[in-house]
Amino acid sequence: MSNAFIVYLLYRSSFAFGTISHLLFQPSGMMDRERLELPGAPTLTRLKLFREVQYKTAPIECQSRASFLTKSCVIMLLCWKRAAAFANLPDKSTMGKLTDQPLAELIRELSIKGLSGTLRLEHDRVQTAVYFDNGQLIYAASNLRTLRLREYLSKRGLVSDTESANLNNNLSDLDLAAALAAAGTLRQKDIDALLVMLVSDVLRVSLLWMEGTWEFNPLARLVDPVLVKVDTATLLREAALRIPINFVSARFRNPGEMIARASEVSRDSNLLPAESFILSRLDKPLRLGELVVLAGLPEPEAHRVIYGLALSGLVIREYWQNAFRTESPTTSREQAVTPVAPAINAQPEQSDNWISASV
Repeated sequence: MSNAFIVYLLYRSSFAFGTISHLLFQPSGMMDRERLELPGAPTLTRLKLFREVQYKTAPIECQSRASFLTKSCVIMLLCWKRAAAFANLPDKSTMGKLTDQPLAELIRELSIKGLSGTLRLEHDRVQTAVYFDNGQLIYAASNLRTLRLREYLSKRGLVSDTESANLNNNLSDLDLAAALAAAGTLRQKDIDALLVMLVSDVLRVSLLWMEGTWEFNPLARLVDPVLVKVDTATLLREAALRIPINFVSARFRNPGEMIARASEVSRDSNLLPAESFILSRLDKPLRLGELVVLAGLPEPEAHRVIYGLALSGLVIREYWQNAFRTESPTTSREQAVTPVAPAINAQPEQSDNWISASV
């Protein structure tokens, strides 16, 4: 059977489109290794999953090209029975447009609902993947060359040309980081700081996309557990200050919407004066129109500040344009078998990277 025919069958298969198309047809070298978690089935890596799909197409070749079953065809038919069980799984992916739900709101909703999976975005052929575990953003990667770990190493002169030439060009960022640590080329704390900076910059770029598409697949996870701790709340507030103001104002359609302050506000939130002032007005829940009047700012500017506070969880909005159905968090049994990820929370270089990241 030709490779073209196999690809055609995958294209026609709802199973392939619902669970593996994002694994098989993504740009080379963009994403780190992922696993696909299927209920009632063993975890499959990308290579193993591709083999399962090959088995799915194999019986067609056996039955159409021979009048009897050879030993190899019998084996493939047995495997086909196993793969057929996977094919009956519903398509759990959710997709939409960034004009309806920008990344900032998707991150907030995934966090609040404690969802796990991979969120993929595309804007002008630039792609980003953001990974979540029980609502926590654990990693992000992009196919932009300027947002790859190898480029960050080169720009900062942390790896010599000789050392760089000895590293496989097809390594993902996480695999490259592991190779550098294993070889002793860089200290682990320096690698961790670079990963925090890299993931933060990937998010800075993607948070400003107001056009494009997104797709969330709760079955797609990273193969290797990792947790890159970025200051998501601050990034969301900063993004709100840079998103087009007309777009922000359009998110507030009901002046009677109730706005309340969150129960706890950290003293280390590094708030702007306007943000602190609006929070100080929320001794009790207020209607949006009332809060805008008390803010003493033009309505669009007040909306921008409130939007940033709401995205970061410092205030609670009554109405959001949600993208996902409310789902229960991962069960305790699933949490028990989830490998513990090493936390990467080193302090990156302190600088305003919104300008340099806007590529």
